[in-house]
Amino acid sequence: MTTSIYPFRKRFFILTSLLLMLLLMPGSWNIEPALAQEPETTTFVNVNIIPMDTERVLENQTVIVEGDRITAIGPVDEMTVPAGAQVIEGEGAYLMPGLADMHMHFGAFPFEAEERPLKLFIANGVTTVRDLSSQPLFFQWEKEIAAGSRVGPQIYKGRLISPSPDKLPKIIWRAGVTAVIGLILFLVVWLIFRKRIAQTGKRLVINGSLLAALLVVGYILTRTVVPSYQSYGPGAALIDSPWEARKMVYKAKAEGYDFVKPYDALSQAEFGALMKAAQETDMYVAGHIPEDLGLEGIIAHGQDEVVHLEELTNEFFGGGYEKGPYVSPMDWPLNDDPERIEAVVKKLKESNTTLCVTMITDEVVLRKITNPAEFLQDPIIETYLRRDQFAAIEEGTDRHMRAFKERFPNNFERWYALYEKILPTVRKAGVYITLGTDAGVEGIVHGFTVHDELRLLTETGGYTPYEAIAAGTKNAAGSMDGLAEWGTIAVGKRADLILVNKNPLEDVAHIQDKQGVMAAGRWYPEAELQSFLKESVVGP
Repeated sequence: MTTSIYPFRKRFFILTSLLLMLLLMPGSWNIEPALAQEPETTTFVNVNIIPMDTERVLENQTVIVEGDRITAIGPVDEMTVPAGAQVIEGEGAYLMPGLADMHMHFGAFPFEAEERPLKLFIANGVTTVRDLSSQPLFFQWEKEIAAGSRVGPQIYKGRLISPSPDKLPKIIWRAGVTAVIGLILFLVVWLIFRKRIAQTGKRLVINGSLLAALLVVGYILTRTVVPSYQSYGPGAALIDSPWEARKMVYKAKAEGYDFVKPYDALSQAEFGALMKAAQETDMYVAGHIPEDLGLEGIIAHGQDEVVHLEELTNEFFGGGYEKGPYVSPMDWPLNDDPERIEAVVKKLKESNTTLCVTMITDEVVLRKITNPAEFLQDPIIETYLRRDQFAAIEEGTDRHMRAFKERFPNNFERWYALYEKILPTVRKAGVYITLGTDAGVEGIVHGFTVHDELRLLTETGGYTPYEAIAAGTKNAAGSMDGLAEWGTIAVGKRADLILVNKNPLEDVAHIQDKQGVMAAGRWYPEAELQSFLKESVVGP
């Protein structure tokens, strides 16, 4: 006598199915318990507020934060601390908005993106960043930061759009994909009509007309559906036609990028197509000045922001760029007369074009090429600069060091002197500026260089501490239509805050002497910020 196991299997299957249905029923599991809890409340008591809406200090204030929002502000003697709130005794310290680095890279090509900068930014009071060559990975980081499972700043994500530097591989890629698609189309046609063809007793023959039709359709699909060949890292969208430039803007919009960044070598037609698509999709455009257009060209097309002061260089030199390598830089006559500088800067002002200065980028390049050994002994560089970049500078293979040794010998000094003349004129003219560093590019450490940029704005540009800080707070928010959300301290704004011991309106260096940082309502006391820095050490 044998016993069948099939009834048992059947009962087991039924019970398992019922259990799975029960588990998957809505409400069976509370998978987001945090959402059901009351938002954490934090109260700053007896602080001097620097709201950054105007140059003023509100003394002896209490600020109440619920969740990620500022919900109440008022004099200490008129405010009641909510029951159960986390209380931070300011004792006369200064509460200011968190800073923004509006030009940075988590991984500037050819370097891989790394997570380490996320904590470096928070540790330095930077609660918002704008990455100018963003990768799909950053969308996941953004979700994790919002959920509280990852420490980091708010991230604005930009799609870099540039002509492909490697035309031949892209042509080979397209030809191969077109041929494969054509073959697949032929097989599809054969499968659909094979019975009818068999009934006629004829054979399907690929003649010239059929082959041409298949290849045309394959090419169209290659250009519209198949992902483009990428040879410039995941942070760039590479194009080789005006049509592709337009396509990439629409694609960036659909994928959730916040802005697009046009790069140097775009042609006039490609740039025009990019700008038209950006206007159609309401995409912000912050980028370089393509060599074929110049400042007047990008202004005419309506580019919102120029992301380096150094992008103005060509406006002051006779000659300039050709397609491909730079030409005879030692022969370029420099016109740095005050009248010329004022005329160029006036174009920015009258067109309402924003300028992200990034003066620290040029200071770092100057230090690398003039005294690399001294540069590498800088404690911040020695401790926090990623080791592949450190090694390249040490070996003399750094990109900027090679470029200026091979093509621009002794030239950068006079370029930097030009920038030192332009910046005060930018301030005098009232050009709208944002704070940026180009962090991630060789030699520029994330977080710390924001304070270097503030220093350069005040020392070189003549900006007051308030004006310099505004570039990294309310101006930064305003440039991306975010002023309703962040950039100043007011009820309803996101709670991105720095609590500093001394008044930063007297000296921007005071921002580095802090008690803690709040990012989207999460408070990180100075001891925790120091632990972030300790985790981020890569040097000896």
